[in-house]
Amino acid sequence: MTRLHTLQRKARFERWKYAIATLLLSLAGIGVTLSNSQDSMPLVTPLIEDSASPVQSTAIAETPGIDFFAIIVELDEIRNEAFRSRNLDALLKVSAPNSPQLFQDQKILKQIINEDLSVTFALPTLISVKQVFNASSDEVQLEVLDQKENIQRAWMVKLIRQSDGSWRYFEVTSIPLSAQIQDLDE
Repeated sequence: MTRLHTLQRKARFERWKYAIATLLLSLAGIGVTLSNSQDSMPLVTPLIEDSASPVQSTAIAETPGIDFFAIIVELDEIRNEAFRSRNLDALLKVSAPNSPQLFQDQKILKQIINEDLSVTFALPTLISVKQVFNASSDEVQLEVLDQKENIQRAWMVKLIRQSDGSWRYFEVTSIPLSAQIQDLDE
């Protein structure tokens, strides 16, 4: 194989590596610009955060005295800072120990660190938080609606209350568009 072919294969591999990292981060709900520290230009177009302040929730919390809207905003800000600062330990302030969400975030952050990727974040604007299930006083399921770049997205969020009274993510999953459309029809 010639040196030109080797360089072309390496360049293709690098493009795939960044494409996979971008996909993983977008699945995690993180708006990103990725670039290798050796490059001066971003490899992915940056997401622009809406400068307007978040819309206040109109959902009525079914658990008295708990503002889940404010809890989600705070957890998202802490999570965003953990990724921005590349701080794996800070993820423990956001996700419950041994939770699927913690494992997913740690895996993504380790990849960012190992691949020496630079990440620029844009938090979505939170629109509403609706409590849909209360398994116990220490576990709730929320339907969260946010917006990024004029695209609304829905998430099913499971929160677990910790022994110190704080709430942590246990699992966050995207609600497919087809399920969102069916809900509108009902």
